[in-house]
Amino acid sequence: MNNPSSAATVFYDGHCAICQKIRKIIQLADIQKRIRLIDLWSISTSNEFRNLDIQKLVKELNLVDRDGKFYTGYFAFKQISKLVLLFTPFYLLSYLPGTNYLGVKVYKFISKNRYRFGCETCGKLYCKIHLLHN
Repeated sequence: MNNPSSAATVFYDGHCAICQKIRKIIQLADIQKRIRLIDLWSISTSNEFRNLDIQKLVKELNLVDRDGKFYTGYFAFKQISKLVLLFTPFYLLSYLPGTNYLGVKVYKFISKNRYRFGCETCGKLYCKIHLLHN
C-alpha cells in the first residue's frame, strides 16, 4: 500500500471522515499501486517528512510527485486521476474549458466544510471542534 517507490505520495487528513472515505476509494482503485497514502497526523514522528508543516497540509489534500513537485486541493485530485487508471475519465474531463475553475471552487467548498460531514477523531457526524480549527 505505502510503497516509497510510488509515482506520488498523497497526504490526507486522517481526522476527516470524507478524507478517509476517499482514501479507501483510492486504495481500491489504485490497482497499480502508484499512490502512496499518508495520514498527515502520522508524519510528525517520521524523519522522511520532518520538514513538512502539518498545519499547512491540513487545509487541503496534498500530493507530491516523484520529482518533488507539490500539488494541492483540486490539482492534487487531478494528479491522482491521472495516475489511477480507473479515474482517467475524470482526468480527461479536466481538459474541458472551465473545468479547472469549477473544480477549484467545488474542491474549496468541500474542503472548507468537510468536518460538517463527519469526524473520524470525535466519532461524530458533525464536528464543531475540528470545524473551528479548519
